[in-house]
Amino acid sequence: MPTKFEPGEIGQPALSPLRRDAGGKLSKLPDGRHKPDVWRARVRATALDGSPVDCSAYGATRKAAEDAVMAKAERKVNGSVSGTRWSGATLLVNAVAAWLDALEAAGDRSPGTIRLYRNASKWFSADGSPVRRLTLAQANDVQRLVVFQQWIADNHGIGTSKHTRAILSGVLDQAVSWRLLDYNAAKSVGKVKATSFARETVARDHDRALSDAEISKLLTAARTKVNTAKIARSKRRAEDMADLIVVMLGTGCRISEALSLRWEDLDASAKRLHVAGTKTDGSDRTITPGPDALVVLAERFEAAGRPTKGYVFPATDRAGRHVPSLKLDTVNVLKVLRRIFDAAGLDWMTSHTLRRTVATGMLNAGLPANRVAGYMGHSDPSMTLSTYADRDPHGDSSDLAEVLRLPVSTPVRATVRAI
Repeated sequence: MPTKFEPGEIGQPALSPLRRDAGGKLSKLPDGRHKPDVWRARVRATALDGSPVDCSAYGATRKAAEDAVMAKAERKVNGSVSGTRWSGATLLVNAVAAWLDALEAAGDRSPGTIRLYRNASKWFSADGSPVRRLTLAQANDVQRLVVFQQWIADNHGIGTSKHTRAILSGVLDQAVSWRLLDYNAAKSVGKVKATSFARETVARDHDRALSDAEISKLLTAARTKVNTAKIARSKRRAEDMADLIVVMLGTGCRISEALSLRWEDLDASAKRLHVAGTKTDGSDRTITPGPDALVVLAERFEAAGRPTKGYVFPATDRAGRHVPSLKLDTVNVLKVLRRIFDAAGLDWMTSHTLRRTVATGMLNAGLPANRVAGYMGHSDPSMTLSTYADRDPHGDSSDLAEVLRLPVSTPVRATVRAI
């Protein structure tokens, strides 16, 4: 006998590989030795009014057939177009997408958080996901959610599992507030530990600045990427990254600040650059870039046709042409920089190492902390000193000892032995 479902519940789809004969008629493949021409998916459910639902759909691939039949079943079960309203029969993956759209529209989370959530949300519908075909009602089960979270941790890391747990909690909270569910099962799901996640990790050193030799290695690796690029778009991207590194080393900009630089911010004649701070109000500043950074900015300015507006480091189209109004994506830039750092043998460094190198170099040169703080966009010079000044408790301190010489012309002891 067919399985009976509760009102609003959708079963698991049954899939059949089919072949098409010369007359166009579809028939079931007798074995798995032949590639199917099309897939058929069939699913049973019960509508909210208690009436039975039986849907079938076709697709060129197994996934396409599954997606089509589940969307059709949800429309019939809900009695409305999928996604226009929620019910217990709404697919979890659709509820996640709707919840993220609403969260972004509300503006209650930073763009970075929204980006992390969206990156994590793709695993809800990925092949092999334990919740891919579950409705809200079906997914609201502690054991099922634990299995999903363990799958995430094992295959995509603990960090991603934290994001998916936050998404689950938010989605199910929303369903509870709308009285679609009686409770939020995600709140009973604790932290999970990866049992088979073996991605190689490298310890990053966040307290180290680049030496002159390391800067040379980094710039050589960046230029090598340019010279070995095979296609126009890759070459343009490599050129942008090489220039970006020089500009960051010549301005001390954060990665977000460097990617936000616009031609309107540059006064080429006065050699001044306005940096629109992205971290605090005090980080907004106007500086004089280093000579090498000024050369790179001038060359990019001429190559871009002396523009009056647009991003200094804009995104490119598929042909490798710059789109001045389109900003580069920070996540993608960090991935490219990571490859350059690794190629230079500097796998310990991060993009912030470039900023640290600038600040540490200025402080080591003896420049006043308040001036360095102003250049770096710090509101408190003490933070600049505590964060970026080199500290060597066992180094040569003879120059400091000279400051301690007492201002007296006679010996302070009756007998002074020469040291």
